[in-house]
Amino acid sequence: MSVEAEVYGIESDERETLLSWLEKGLRDGRRGRLRAEYPVSLEEGAAECHRVVLEAGHPVAHAMWHVALMQADAVRVPIGMIGLVYTDPASRGRGLARACIEACLRDLAARGVPVAALWSDRHALYARLGFHPAGREKLYGVDGPICRRAQPEARRPIVAPARARDFPQLEALYAAKRIRVRRSPGALAALASAPDTAIVVAREGDEPLAYAALGRGDDFPGVVHEWAGDPRGVLACLEALCSEGGAVGWLGGPLDAEPGPALLRAGASVHPGAFGLVRLLDAGELWRSFAPSLSERVRFESVEGAVALAGGRGAVRLDMAEALSLLFDGRISARARRALTPSERDALREHLPLPLYVWGFDSI
Repeated sequence: MSVEAEVYGIESDERETLLSWLEKGLRDGRRGRLRAEYPVSLEEGAAECHRVVLEAGHPVAHAMWHVALMQADAVRVPIGMIGLVYTDPASRGRGLARACIEACLRDLAARGVPVAALWSDRHALYARLGFHPAGREKLYGVDGPICRRAQPEARRPIVAPARARDFPQLEALYAAKRIRVRRSPGALAALASAPDTAIVVAREGDEPLAYAALGRGDDFPGVVHEWAGDPRGVLACLEALCSEGGAVGWLGGPLDAEPGPALLRAGASVHPGAFGLVRLLDAGELWRSFAPSLSERVRFESVEGAVALAGGRGAVRLDMAEALSLLFDGRISARARRALTPSERDALREHLPLPLYVWGFDSI
């Protein structure tokens, strides 16, 4: 059963009460836990990002949005991330959380954000809101012996926990990644201070070569979800993080870059998966950002919960799942091929799949 729900924003002085309610429902009442886990998206002054349903003046459902500026080589694209979706148990089954999410999507669209993402295993529920699995990531299963076999024998770097003075250099290593989120100076240190997080640094002399982060609050237990730097150093960090807990998962991201191939040769397992649940808000703007030279020949536009694709042979309408599969997985369906000339299909394959990714510290 669903009801017509009125969704509200909150004022700054209501934020503490809201977060306490969310921590009771999502973190077993551990006071301050959410703020410690999400210091960027829940920073002071972010009250405008919350959407709630109130009954008798008290919140009963909530969702929030946060905009991250993703950079893929020279392209910058804002991604709207939706998280902390929660409804009081007594108020579930009425579509209240859905109303909060739809309000978040309207906010993001009004700010010109072309794509939204969230993370949940309730795929059928979110499919009704236009979210479908899309994008790419690989989770590698590694342990200490695998990491040792993957490393060159000569001059293995020294690994130790991150020090406060390391973080400016670690930020520079992160900023060299091909796909990343643009962060403010000091953000990495704040993110790495989340509870149940271990971050280690590989060094030669006193110079950081690489770092890797394991865990983040209640998210990513046993998973290295962010890393950067020289592949040799990343492998040394992985080995160090395996030394206490045995095997860990390593999120290799969307690209087949080192040290992924080295880990596979050393015997790591790999489990390909989707980046997350994704919804297109403005397919045309997203496509023009990534492929300006091709967007005059092959055009994408969002239309009423679907996507219109136009090429040299005409125009077709793609449902959301089909459009996401095309743009973020590179799968050109039979229906899409009907709109495209052979040369347009070849040109599309040079641009697709679009790189869509944010690292674990940036998710909510």
